[in-house]
Amino acid sequence: MYPINVEEIVYMSKRNGITYVHLSDGVIKEYRYVSFIRIIRDSCNRNLFMCNKSTIVNIKYIYALDPTNGFAILKGKYGMLDIGIAYCHKILECFKKEYENLTEGKTVILRNHSIRYIIYLNEINYVESFDRYLRIHLGNGSELKISQKPIRYILDIANSDKLVSCARGIAVNIENVSDIDWTHHVITIKNGEKLKLGEKYIKELKQVWGKY
Repeated sequence: MYPINVEEIVYMSKRNGITYVHLSDGVIKEYRYVSFIRIIRDSCNRNLFMCNKSTIVNIKYIYALDPTNGFAILKGKYGMLDIGIAYCHKILECFKKEYENLTEGKTVILRNHSIRYIIYLNEINYVESFDRYLRIHLGNGSELKISQKPIRYILDIANSDKLVSCARGIAVNIENVSDIDWTHHVITIKNGEKLKLGEKYIKELKQVWGKY
Protein backbone atom coordinates (compact mmCIF):
# COMPACT_ATOMS: atom_id res chain seq x y z
CA MET A 1 0.00 0.00 0.00
CA TYR A 2 2.72 2.48 1.00
CA PRO A 3 6.46 1.96 0.33
CA ILE A 4 7.28 2.94 3.92
CA ASN A 5 8.90 1.11 6.79
CA VAL A 6 6.30 1.60 9.52
CA GLU A 7 9.06 1.68 12.17
CA GLU A 8 10.34 4.90 10.57
CA ILE A 9 7.02 6.73 10.95
CA VAL A 10 7.19 9.38 13.72
CA TYR A 11 3.67 10.66 13.25
CA MET A 12 1.03 11.25 10.59
CA SER A 13 -1.34 14.17 10.24
CA LYS A 14 -4.31 14.71 7.96
CA ARG A 15 -5.41 18.01 6.47
CA ASN A 16 -7.76 18.79 3.55
CA GLY A 17 -7.83 15.19 2.39
CA ILE A 18 -4.04 14.83 2.39
CA THR A 19 -2.16 12.60 4.84
CA TYR A 20 1.32 13.84 5.75
CA VAL A 21 3.67 11.10 6.93
CA HIS A 22 6.58 12.42 8.99
CA LEU A 23 9.51 10.00 8.90
CA SER A 24 12.46 9.62 11.26
CA ASP A 25 14.92 10.89 8.62
CA GLY A 26 13.02 14.20 8.37
CA VAL A 27 11.28 13.37 5.09
CA ILE A 28 7.56 14.17 4.84
CA LYS A 29 5.57 12.07 2.38
CA GLU A 30 2.10 13.02 1.13
CA TYR A 31 -0.77 10.68 0.32
CA ARG A 32 -4.34 11.47 -0.70
CA TYR A 33 -7.43 9.90 0.83
CA VAL A 34 -5.62 7.46 3.11
CA SER A 35 -7.64 5.93 5.95
CA PHE A 36 -5.96 6.11 9.37
CA ILE A 37 -7.86 3.05 10.51
CA ARG A 38 -6.60 1.12 7.49
CA ILE A 39 -3.01 2.19 8.20
CA ILE A 40 -3.17 0.90 11.76
CA ARG A 41 -4.91 -2.31 10.70
CA ASP A 42 -2.58 -3.10 7.79
CA SER A 43 0.63 -2.25 9.63
CA CYS A 44 -0.02 -4.66 12.55
CA ASN A 45 2.21 -2.34 14.55
CA ARG A 46 1.23 -1.86 18.17
CA ASN A 47 3.25 1.35 18.45
CA LEU A 48 0.97 3.32 16.11
CA PHE A 49 -1.62 5.13 18.18
CA MET A 50 -4.51 7.21 16.89
CA CYS A 51 -4.40 10.18 19.26
CA ASN A 52 -7.09 12.35 17.66
CA LYS A 53 -9.15 12.44 14.45
CA SER A 54 -6.33 13.97 12.44
CA THR A 55 -3.17 12.54 14.02
CA ILE A 56 -1.48 9.17 14.47
CA VAL A 57 1.70 9.00 16.52
CA ASN A 58 4.31 6.27 16.86
CA ILE A 59 4.54 6.07 20.64
CA LYS A 60 8.16 4.92 20.59
CA TYR A 61 9.02 8.49 19.52
CA ILE A 62 7.20 10.08 22.47
CA TYR A 63 9.60 11.59 24.99
CA ALA A 64 7.05 13.17 27.32
CA LEU A 65 3.36 13.89 27.77
CA ASP A 66 1.57 16.79 29.43
CA PRO A 67 -1.93 15.51 30.28
CA THR A 68 -2.76 18.80 32.00
CA ASN A 69 -2.31 20.84 28.82
CA GLY A 70 -2.87 18.10 26.26
CA PHE A 71 0.35 17.87 24.27
CA ALA A 72 3.13 15.38 23.54
CA ILE A 73 6.85 16.15 23.28
CA LEU A 74 8.56 13.98 20.68
CA LYS A 75 12.14 12.78 20.82
CA GLY A 76 14.94 14.67 19.14
CA LYS A 77 14.04 17.33 16.60
CA TYR A 78 10.43 16.30 16.00
CA GLY A 79 8.89 18.94 18.25
CA MET A 80 5.49 18.86 19.95
CA LEU A 81 2.05 17.54 19.05
CA ASP A 82 -1.23 18.97 20.30
CA ILE A 83 -3.14 15.76 20.93
CA GLY A 84 -5.65 16.70 23.62
CA ILE A 85 -5.97 15.90 27.30
CA ALA A 86 -8.03 12.73 26.89
CA TYR A 87 -5.60 11.20 24.39
CA CYS A 88 -2.64 12.02 26.65
CA HIS A 89 -4.24 9.96 29.39
CA LYS A 90 -5.01 7.12 26.97
CA ILE A 91 -1.39 6.96 25.81
CA LEU A 92 -0.14 7.00 29.40
CA GLU A 93 -2.45 4.09 30.18
CA CYS A 94 -1.08 2.28 27.14
CA PHE A 95 2.45 2.59 28.50
CA LYS A 96 1.41 1.57 32.01
CA LYS A 97 -0.48 -1.53 30.87
CA GLU A 98 1.73 -2.76 28.05
CA TYR A 99 5.22 -1.44 28.77
CA GLU A 100 6.68 -4.92 29.16
CA ASN A 101 5.47 -5.90 25.66
CA LEU A 102 6.69 -2.89 23.71
CA THR A 103 9.55 -3.37 21.25
CA GLU A 104 12.00 -1.25 23.25
CA GLY A 105 11.33 -2.99 26.58
CA LYS A 106 10.26 -1.68 29.94
CA THR A 107 9.46 1.99 30.36
CA VAL A 108 9.80 4.28 33.35
CA ILE A 109 7.29 7.14 33.66
CA LEU A 110 8.72 10.05 35.65
CA ARG A 111 6.72 13.08 36.71
CA ASN A 112 8.14 16.60 36.84
CA HIS A 113 5.39 19.14 37.55
CA SER A 114 2.72 18.56 34.85
CA ILE A 115 5.08 16.68 32.49
CA ARG A 116 5.34 12.87 32.42
CA TYR A 117 8.64 11.75 30.89
CA ILE A 118 8.57 8.32 29.27
CA ILE A 119 12.01 6.75 29.42
CA TYR A 120 12.91 3.28 28.24
CA LEU A 121 14.90 1.56 30.96
CA ASN A 122 17.54 0.35 28.53
CA GLU A 123 18.22 3.99 27.54
CA ILE A 124 19.35 4.89 31.08
CA ASN A 125 23.09 4.72 31.75
CA TYR A 126 23.01 5.94 35.32
CA VAL A 127 21.10 8.18 37.70
CA GLU A 128 22.42 10.54 40.34
CA SER A 129 20.78 12.66 42.99
CA PHE A 130 22.61 15.98 43.15
CA ASP A 131 21.86 19.58 44.14
CA ARG A 132 18.14 18.92 44.74
CA TYR A 133 17.75 17.32 41.30
CA LEU A 134 17.48 13.75 40.11
CA ARG A 135 19.73 13.63 37.05
CA ILE A 136 19.08 10.83 34.58
CA HIS A 137 21.95 10.25 32.14
CA LEU A 138 20.79 8.63 28.90
CA GLY A 139 22.63 6.62 26.30
CA ASN A 140 22.24 9.31 23.64
CA GLY A 141 24.31 11.72 25.76
CA SER A 142 21.36 13.78 27.00
CA GLU A 143 20.44 14.40 30.62
CA LEU A 144 16.98 14.64 32.14
CA LYS A 145 16.56 16.57 35.41
CA ILE A 146 13.67 15.93 37.78
CA SER A 147 13.36 18.42 40.62
CA GLN A 148 13.02 17.57 44.30
CA LYS A 149 13.25 13.79 43.91
CA PRO A 150 15.58 11.35 45.73
CA ILE A 151 17.32 8.40 44.11
CA ARG A 152 14.77 6.07 45.71
CA TYR A 153 12.04 7.67 43.56
CA ILE A 154 13.32 6.14 40.32
CA LEU A 155 14.45 2.87 41.91
CA ASP A 156 10.92 2.27 43.20
CA ILE A 157 9.30 3.18 39.88
CA ALA A 158 11.72 1.12 37.77
CA ASN A 159 11.40 -1.89 40.09
CA SER A 160 14.18 -3.67 38.21
CA ASP A 161 17.39 -5.37 39.32
CA LYS A 162 19.08 -3.81 36.27
CA LEU A 163 19.07 -0.41 37.97
CA VAL A 164 21.13 -0.81 41.12
CA SER A 165 22.73 1.56 43.64
CA CYS A 166 26.51 1.74 43.32
CA ALA A 167 27.34 4.70 45.59
CA ARG A 168 25.50 7.16 47.76
CA GLY A 169 23.02 8.99 45.54
CA ILE A 170 24.02 7.06 42.39
CA ALA A 171 22.38 4.10 40.62
CA VAL A 172 23.70 2.45 37.47
CA ASN A 173 22.01 0.42 34.74
CA ILE A 174 24.02 -2.78 34.89
CA GLU A 175 23.18 -3.61 31.25
CA ASN A 176 25.06 -0.50 30.11
CA VAL A 177 28.20 -1.22 32.14
CA SER A 178 31.25 -2.43 30.21
CA ASP A 179 33.62 -3.09 33.12
CA ILE A 180 33.91 -2.98 36.92
CA ASP A 181 37.27 -2.55 38.62
CA TRP A 182 36.57 -4.10 42.01
CA THR A 183 40.04 -3.27 43.31
CA HIS A 184 39.96 0.45 42.59
CA HIS A 185 36.18 0.77 42.94
CA VAL A 186 35.52 2.13 39.45
CA ILE A 187 32.59 1.37 37.14
CA THR A 188 33.00 2.02 33.42
CA ILE A 189 29.91 2.73 31.35
CA LYS A 190 29.79 1.57 27.72
CA ASN A 191 30.18 5.17 26.55
CA GLY A 192 33.44 5.50 28.49
CA GLU A 193 32.15 7.42 31.51
CA LYS A 194 33.42 6.28 34.89
CA LEU A 195 31.54 6.13 38.17
CA LYS A 196 32.74 5.56 41.69
CA LEU A 197 31.77 2.35 43.46
CA GLY A 198 31.02 2.71 47.15
CA GLU A 199 32.44 0.10 49.50
CA LYS A 200 29.12 -0.87 51.04
CA TYR A 201 27.51 -1.42 47.62
CA ILE A 202 30.06 -3.94 46.33
CA LYS A 203 28.34 -7.09 47.62
CA GLU A 204 24.97 -6.27 46.07
CA LEU A 205 26.51 -5.14 42.79
CA LYS A 206 28.55 -8.35 42.49
CA GLN A 207 25.37 -10.39 42.86
CA VAL A 208 23.64 -8.44 40.11
CA TRP A 209 26.75 -8.30 37.86
CA GLY A 210 26.93 -12.09 37.94
CA LYS A 211 23.52 -12.32 36.27
CA TYR A 212 24.64 -10.33 33.25
